[in-house]
Amino acid sequence: MDLGLTQAQVARLIGVTLMTVYGWERGRFTPATRHLPGVLRFLGEDPRAQVQGFAARLRAAREGLGLSQKGLGMRLGVHPSTVWHWEHGRTQPSIQFWPLILDLIGSDLAEPRATTGDRLLALRRARGVTQAELATELGLTQQGISEWERGLRQPPGRFEKWLQNQGIGRRA
Repeated sequence: MDLGLTQAQVARLIGVTLMTVYGWERGRFTPATRHLPGVLRFLGEDPRAQVQGFAARLRAAREGLGLSQKGLGMRLGVHPSTVWHWEHGRTQPSIQFWPLILDLIGSDLAEPRATTGDRLLALRRARGVTQAELATELGLTQQGISEWERGLRQPPGRFEKWLQNQGIGRRA
């Protein structure tokens, strides 16, 4: 209504029937996953509540793209049950999938409440490297990287500049 559009015009813009728009507006049902991309494009934003945690963010991103678990599985090269397990927090993706997944759901690096360890973990996953590979790159041990990521220890000051250059150091 704010845009001066009829329900029929909105339906055409989103790619659904007039009765579908009517049902959404009356609260009789919510948009199906396959219709979400059109709805989000039309609105210019995502009206759904912001979700926290990997599993919930993965599901919201998948639905926002209008993909089923099977569709996302095909895109990532995994079985749909694997996607189900990720979305229900039963398992975590292997390292080779993280760059693709973070492209899909966005990186935790931008979350202001993320700890240094969370940011380091997100960066490592986005780069698709293991703790051992990052440790070798930095001349450290895998255990040290693991302890940083779990928040058991803070990185020593000599790594602060590297962390800041990666966008994950302490904020000034």
